[in-house]
Amino acid sequence: MTPGRSPSRADTGGRPAPGRSTRRRGLLAAATTVLALVAACSGGSPPQDAPSRLRPFDSYRVQGLQVVVSFSGVPDRPGPCGADYRAQASETVDRVYIRVREYPHASPAGEVACPAIAQVRTTSVTLAQPLGSRAVVDGATGEIVLQPRPTTPTSP
Repeated sequence: MTPGRSPSRADTGGRPAPGRSTRRRGLLAAATTVLALVAACSGGSPPQDAPSRLRPFDSYRVQGLQVVVSFSGVPDRPGPCGADYRAQASETVDRVYIRVREYPHASPAGEVACPAIAQVRTTSVTLAQPLGSRAVVDGATGEIVLQPRPTTPTSP
């Protein structure tokens, strides 16, 4: 190898020579990891391929084309003990299937001990058509979720 020039593949037995491109790949991988951790800790949107699980919901309310579902989830907090929730709907003529997905935040150091505390959480989904008389089905359990009837104050 000539002084002042980078080693070639011939100089390294056909393997890529360690140099700027290797350092760039290492820096790119480190930067990607840092960005993923910042997004996880800041409550950013989870990536499309992020691990998730279906979460059953307890009740819902309708606001125009939006259906707001309520469920027990982890407390709304940043960091590895928190999670984001997203709802998706599939509509048929007589039913609306709603799936709530839980996206746990990434843990920067592997397993973390988190307190077993639940909090009432909500998320919403926008329907293509008004709910009307269609039944709402929990996509996690396959069960129809009954909407609570509004209570009217009783007079003495």
